[in-house]
Amino acid sequence: MLSQPHDDECEERAAIIEHDGGLPRRWAEPLARLLTAPKPGAYLPERWEIIRADAAELVGRNWARLDTVGWSPADVKALIPMIDGRRILAIHMGDLVVEMPNGSKATICRRPVIDGPANWNEGRRTG
Repeated sequence: MLSQPHDDECEERAAIIEHDGGLPRRWAEPLARLLTAPKPGAYLPERWEIIRADAAELVGRNWARLDTVGWSPADVKALIPMIDGRRILAIHMGDLVVEMPNGSKATICRRPVIDGPANWNEGRRTG
């Protein structure tokens, strides 16, 4: 079967992310799929760009920490839209802390699921 243009672009992007960015293939492939995917109809173009930038920031800069705390690419998939362009301050086993526009902190809590990716809920804000 012939590969599709998106498949070729995705494979090339994954190789670049893996080689130049130093990410393991298990993180490079899902990131490349997201970065090369066409915008889903449900998202405005500006929102889709924020999601893509958040994915690149979270995974590209923090993959080793994500591995250390036991998160998988599937766990992170539902988290990425919740970051919403906010600066990532900390990654813990059970949560991610982001900076709000006013400088306060918000915690996005990880809720593990048996035999499936984690669920995420934004928790209380801390000062």
